[in-house]
Amino acid sequence: MKKRIFSKRVRLGGCALILIQTILLLLVSTWLVGNSYQNAWSHYLSSDNNYQLFLNKVPSQQKEEVMSLLTQYAQQDNLLIMRKDSGNTIAGQPSLNIGILGNTKNKNVTFSFLNTIY
Repeated sequence: MKKRIFSKRVRLGGCALILIQTILLLLVSTWLVGNSYQNAWSHYLSSDNNYQLFLNKVPSQQKEEVMSLLTQYAQQDNLLIMRKDSGNTIAGQPSLNIGILGNTKNKNVTFSFLNTIY
């Protein structure tokens, strides 16, 4: 009888230790993921990498607001914004409107179209 009680205590203690280890593992992994996320955000705009922002299905009422906000940030932070819009079909072919907004000084920018570099 005593051996059976001892085995229940050991089993209960083992389950409690496994539960505590699981909780600690979840806390540590959450903390590490949070730290890497914070580091990624703190170094987001400090590098010279290109960042792309895709805006799809913006209502026509808000297009001007979005463009004025992007223009404001481009002028404030000396950014370069390249915009590509699908236009109306011309002679059965879809058209593509491309616009560049911002200051290209001190930026290595090449724009090519039909094997011609501008």
